[in-house]
Amino acid sequence: SSMPVSTLAALEGVPEILAGIVPYAERHFDRIDRMYGDTFLIDHCLSGMGCLGAPPENDDEDDEYRLWEAKSEPVLPPSGADGRVQVGGMDVVGL
Repeated sequence: SSMPVSTLAALEGVPEILAGIVPYAERHFDRIDRMYGDTFLIDHCLSGMGCLGAPPENDDEDDEYRLWEAKSEPVLPPSGADGRVQVGGMDVVGL
């Protein structure tokens, strides 16, 4: 349901409540404005990297990736730990 502004303003306590909400609303809208401005920086960076362009007409890049993926093997974590920890190029034993 909706009420006319004049009716809301006439209710007891509503103007004070709305006056208390104003600073929070202003901060919220300022934050949204900053975030919106930041999207332009992200767009500029992605565009500079060539990530926002149209998809390639040919599938050479996809084919190249699929070939690399087919002949590559995943790097897996070790299957077991021997109790040593390497810190700065030196083995630290017993941790």
